[in-house]
Amino acid sequence: MKKLLIVLLVCLALVGCTSKPKETEHLTVLSPKGAPSLSLINYFKEVGDEKVITTVDGTDALTAAFTNPNSEYDMIIAPINLGSTLIKKGVTDYRLAGVVTWGNLYIVSGNIDLTLPTLKYLAAFGQNAVPNKVLDTVLQGQEVEVTYFNAVSDVAAQLLSLKHTAGLVAEPVASTVMNKMSDMEIVIDMQEEWKRVTGYDNYPQAAIFVHKDVYAEKKDSCEAIFDLLAKEVDMSTLKADMDSISQEVLGVASGVMSNETYDRMNIEFKYANDVKDEILAFLKLFGIEDISEIVVK
Repeated sequence: MKKLLIVLLVCLALVGCTSKPKETEHLTVLSPKGAPSLSLINYFKEVGDEKVITTVDGTDALTAAFTNPNSEYDMIIAPINLGSTLIKKGVTDYRLAGVVTWGNLYIVSGNIDLTLPTLKYLAAFGQNAVPNKVLDTVLQGQEVEVTYFNAVSDVAAQLLSLKHTAGLVAEPVASTVMNKMSDMEIVIDMQEEWKRVTGYDNYPQAAIFVHKDVYAEKKDSCEAIFDLLAKEVDMSTLKADMDSISQEVLGVASGVMSNETYDRMNIEFKYANDVKDEILAFLKLFGIEDISEIVVK
């Protein structure tokens, strides 16, 4: 009888252990402000006041985190070309896990009849970076006088001051310009032009990179965050969620956010292994011909 009781207790203990849900921890994430930070909306809501997400302007802080051997971040969201190039150079232990935002570049103008073949002058940003590469790919050698500015906000200022009649901008800046000047419209969707030229539906912009040791040791926690990134955002509460996080943290004002603006930002998480062709087609523009060592294993 005593032996039977012991066996039953052992069985119950084993059942209890196997049925206990896996515990995941909230990992630290560094992200640029803007569309990449909006990809983290569901994670922001999950962690609440826990300070595990840091957002920054520009790429200097991202590069420093990538190359710091004692980086405090488990994951980094960054332009896919930035992280991938650093991996290729062998100066970082982070690896590509997935894409979080896709192309969100648009040409805005007060000339609603403007088309790509009739484009002659353009204000743009991102020289030698993603916008420049996408523009060159789409133009296919077409002669356009492009004036590059330091930031997308500078291009917006050129449009609003009427110093330029057409400008290459990213969402949500495109919506900001159109809200301030009612005669401004999106006249050229660069994603559609990219598809026309390359055959791919879109190109990856911001990606999430995970430290390879963190992924090896805390795969369940990593996957839990990826699930949140892939989860559909509740559009009925998006503005309220953005306000609760704050414009300062996100780098995006809730006042410019509409369903159309959000859709044009092309925020959608995809595992890197599921979109290797799209990633490679884009990274070839930066001289990367093989991504086998870039993607996390």
